[in-house]
Amino acid sequence: MKTSGARSIVTSASNKFFPSVLNLIGSIKENYIAHPHIYVWDLGLFPTFRHELSNIEGVTVVPMPHFNSFWRKCYTWKTYIFTNPFTDTSLYLDAGTQVLQSLDEVFTQIENDGYIAVGQAIPCELIVPSEYITILSMHNLDLQKEVVTAGMFGFSKHDPNIQKVIQATHDASSSGLCLGFSPSEQWKNKPPNKTFFIRDCKLFRHDTTLLSIFLHRIMPDAKITDLSLFSDERHGEEHFVWNLRLLYSKLDYISPKYTRSKKNVITWVNRAYVQAFFMLKKLSKILKRN
Repeated sequence: MKTSGARSIVTSASNKFFPSVLNLIGSIKENYIAHPHIYVWDLGLFPTFRHELSNIEGVTVVPMPHFNSFWRKCYTWKTYIFTNPFTDTSLYLDAGTQVLQSLDEVFTQIENDGYIAVGQAIPCELIVPSEYITILSMHNLDLQKEVVTAGMFGFSKHDPNIQKVIQATHDASSSGLCLGFSPSEQWKNKPPNKTFFIRDCKLFRHDTTLLSIFLHRIMPDAKITDLSLFSDERHGEEHFVWNLRLLYSKLDYISPKYTRSKKNVITWVNRAYVQAFFMLKKLSKILKRN
């Protein structure tokens, strides 16, 4: 696929995250007027969902190749996205995020430093399995260093150090090291992420675990951007991205008015699906409480 300009915003979505990716796109168009091109990696979208996204101006939907037998599991696919940028500078945002203002300052930081890595205010020792110390020969890694998220990560394809980090992360992921769950999170161990690996750490974080390991290993003096600029709590004018995750009640930009979706039968069918989905989620919560 040909590149489109020097900058791009990259995200990804399955059917579960279709409402979220609509909200992300709507927030970009409403709050970041002069935004760069948006690429959405298709992780298994319904044809009608894919059709709507493909027909939004400034958005390209990209099919995800099945590059190995477990590409879909435990965010293995995300490390592939990092190794396949479309532009000189890329900012990856999970679908469950909402852009609050222009991200030009963020892109400038990426262009100046070669990357932006957002901290999570917790040490790596909480998310790194003990066996990885041997498997990845990282006996000298300082596990007190801060975790960086793979859910909001920007990089230049021309920076040699960050490219080494990205390639090492993908190589480890392709070896199966994204797979598995901590003992306390075995309730998550179900399709499509079902695996027999139990990772010996408090909170195994798949792609984030690997990215944190290799960033600190290859770039021990890496600059870590403060979590408050990209946090899950809204605050202040300096806040760039709100990390909503699956907080469906806060999808303020899902309307076609914000996404600039074409007004046709497919768009309205998709919105009917989304509304039915929301109703079922609410019903499920009510039934669980009772």
